[in-house]
Amino acid sequence: MSWHGQKWFEQALAYLGACRVRRGINFCLSKFYEKDLELVKLIAKKQEAEILFLTYKPVNNDPNNQLSPARVLKIAQQTSKEGIEVAVDGMTCQTCLASKRFCDIDSLGNVMVCSFIRQPIGNLIKENFKTIWAKRNRVIICPYLV
Repeated sequence: MSWHGQKWFEQALAYLGACRVRRGINFCLSKFYEKDLELVKLIAKKQEAEILFLTYKPVNNDPNNQLSPARVLKIAQQTSKEGIEVAVDGMTCQTCLASKRFCDIDSLGNVMVCSFIRQPIGNLIKENFKTIWAKRNRVIICPYLV
């Protein structure tokens, strides 16, 4: 099994390894991409890279493509038992990290508390980040945690 770009991807990971850079693979696990799981694990093991499992968020209004966060967590745990370093996103742990550790800034300077919640809380052209971040709502209800 292989996919377009696999050779380039593996070469990039190998190069980073030769430079002693810690490597990781962000893998958004959905029903569509679940078929690629074994290949991703093989590459991660070969390249000594961590896999960050991300729960798919149905932003394209395709909830049938989403694996439950519990299923993603179970897959991550099983992968860890196979000797592959693993991490999971907040959604997989049923914890929204919006407004806590991450934010999204678009090309127009709009600041959002999450890349999936597209409601600006301020704009960097009009005010500095520290001011915007200080006035943010600290409790966010993720529309994808159901």
